[in-house]
Amino acid sequence: MGGLLIINADDWGADQSTTEAIWRCFDAGAVTSVSAMAFMAGSEPAAALAVERAVPAGLHINLTEPFTGTSVHAATRLRQAQIAEYFGGPKWRRWGLSPAWFTTIEQAIDEQFKEFRRLYGREPSHVDGHEHIHQSLGVLAARTIPAGVNMRPSFTYLPGEKSWLNRSVRGLLNRTLRARFRAPRYFFSIRDMHPALGGVALEEKLALSGGSAVEVMTHPEWDDEREILLGPSWLELIGQRGLGSYEQLAALQPRVGRMRRTLSMARYGKRT
Repeated sequence: MGGLLIINADDWGADQSTTEAIWRCFDAGAVTSVSAMAFMAGSEPAAALAVERAVPAGLHINLTEPFTGTSVHAATRLRQAQIAEYFGGPKWRRWGLSPAWFTTIEQAIDEQFKEFRRLYGREPSHVDGHEHIHQSLGVLAARTIPAGVNMRPSFTYLPGEKSWLNRSVRGLLNRTLRARFRAPRYFFSIRDMHPALGGVALEEKLALSGGSAVEVMTHPEWDDEREILLGPSWLELIGQRGLGSYEQLAALQPRVGRMRRTLSMARYGKRT
């Protein structure tokens, strides 16, 4: 059975140092995909590098931080600052659906899609959110995100890592997400799986990519993650897998759908 392991680096284009750290890891083969930010200080040079070096890039929707780019239109900058202030309030705002903000959020997402297309000359390979804001109901329902695009799901946790309620809520969120978008079967943070970062079940989680699509989220701008990503043991571990990007997800998805029930029962059914 074929599978897919996507090692994705978030925050591509946030600033020069972040892009340089991610590029080092991509160039070494430690990551296979990036999530790019629009209207940020490093967005334009990061896009130029990605286009030149054929870096698979998705859109990292940002609704939680002000834009730092120097050539952002005043109205766009002001709208972003207002949205970031709203989402910086009580936590429930990040996950709910506010009718008063819905159109504004749609406009902000539309502008970021258009800026990505301008910079990269194509559609994003996938969509996710800065600080996971794409999981907000207000974002999932946004009509300015095309139906059927590749989108990052909510985190996968093995039994024992999180409570049954936590895993059930995430499962419900993922069912909602998959009703409109295409997503990998499993999604982990490298911090939740690598023992040097306090994670567990590193090899077990990577092994899931043998028969399904798995994304591992990384942040190479963080020193401890970059050290692991550039180390020989990480490269050896992922070198045994079917590495790729979200660009390969569509071809795999029909097989993933047929395997989903069997794989879930084998991996999780007896432990829940």
